This record gives sequence, structure tokens and C-alpha cells, in this order.
Amino acid sequence: MKGLTPDGNEGTDECPICGRINAPGECDSCEHHFGSLWDGEIINSDLFDEFEKLWDKLTEIAQNLGLESSVKIKRLRKHLQLSKSCVSLLESAAEGESTTAVLLAKLDFEEGDRVCTGSMLSGEGVELYLDDKSECQALNELVRALLQALSQPESFTVVTRGSSPRRKIALTATWGNDDADSTVKLSPKTWRLIEAGAEHTRGTWSYYEGKRYHVTWHFQSGLVSINGEDGMECVKDLPVRELFVSESS
Repeated sequence: MKGLTPDGNEGTDECPICGRINAPGECDSCEHHFGSLWDGEIINSDLFDEFEKLWDKLTEIAQNLGLESSVKIKRLRKHLQLSKSCVSLLESAAEGESTTAVLLAKLDFEEGDRVCTGSMLSGEGVELYLDDKSECQALNELVRALLQALSQPESFTVVTRGSSPRRKIALTATWGNDDADSTVKLSPKTWRLIEAGAEHTRGTWSYYEGKRYHVTWHFQSGLVSINGEDGMECVKDLPVRELFVSESS
């Protein structure tokens, strides 16, 4: 339930695990508080930021190795004796699942009350809570182990044996008087589905004045929206046919 801080300020949330009244905006939260889920993206979370760095590396390697192919996944699973959990992570990375989507699927979060705002920064979200944060650390260690295994030359040889480089479709969008841009790479099959109206979400980077920022591309019904950090809306409902499309290895 919503409550008040000792100073009478609004914006508090009751932890569904221990019952403490938290004020996340004041950095006053219990040990179970993980971060905020706002408009479908996890924000204000150090644990999220730590995992995101690892996940971005794994996604890049998995896509460069072409692990969208079930044949390559099977080869790697046999060579490295991977568990089902590791295989699941590799498949998610190869498909470009966002950091938020992976954490929501892998961790047993509990939610506070849903909040909706109607100001210029309108949106909705909830506070996320985790009973045992060691679950997140264990997930980090699993990704680190995968990164180490995939960095071995023999892993690259096993995966790429007898295969030719996989063709990718690179989609680029610009905004802010073309001062900012972002590019996402997809398999030709995924791009064909998107053109036909399929829903797909992919996390990647945008660049503005020499700095890099994380963004999430969301495709649906032949349109694409790109959202940045802290709820920033970069592109909204742009027809996919208006994207710059090129081929990439």
C-alpha cells in the first residue's frame, strides 16, 4: 500500500516481503528493493546495471557466432557440456532479448503497488522486490562463466566449423535533428516477420555527441518505437519502411 515518509512526502511503497514502507526516490529502501519497472524497463537499479554490462557482452558474442542456429547451439552444448540454464541464456542472447526481459524471466520478483502518472513524463510502473538477491549474483556468475567459455578459441572453431558467415540486416534510426542514432542487427528471418507486423523487442545502443546510451527497440504492427534510459522517448511509432536498411555480416 502507499504510505507517507516521516516528513509527510508521497511516493512511498510497502515492501511485499518485509512490510517496510520504502521511499525509493529518497534512496530509503529495505534490503529487498531491486529497482523500478517503469514503462516496461527496469531503472534505478545498480544490480540491473551490473547485469546489463555482462548481458550486452554475451549478446554481442552470441550474435557474432550466429547462435540463432539450433545446430550451432547443439554443437556448443555438447562441446562445453552446458546446462539447460546456460543454453537458455545463449538462446535469449542470440535472439537479442533485452536485459529487462531476461531478468523478469529469470528472477522471482515481487511487485509493489502500480503507479500511474499523468504529467509530461507520464507513464506507469511498479517497484520490484527480490527476497534473495543472491539469485541475481548467481545469474551474473553464470553469464561470466559463459563469456569465459566462449572466449576460448576452440569454442569458436566448434561453432563455425563448416559454416559461412551469416548475413544480417542492419536497421538504423536517427532522431533529434539526426544528431542521435541507433542501429540494430537482425536475422533476415526476423526482419521478414517484423515487416509482416510481428512484435519483437531488441536492446542495443544509441550514440549522441560521442557518448553511448542504452535503448530498447520495440516493433509491433509494422511500427517501431525506441525508448532510452529513464523513460526517454527517442522514436515513437515510426513505420519500419522509413528505417535505413542495409546488409551486414
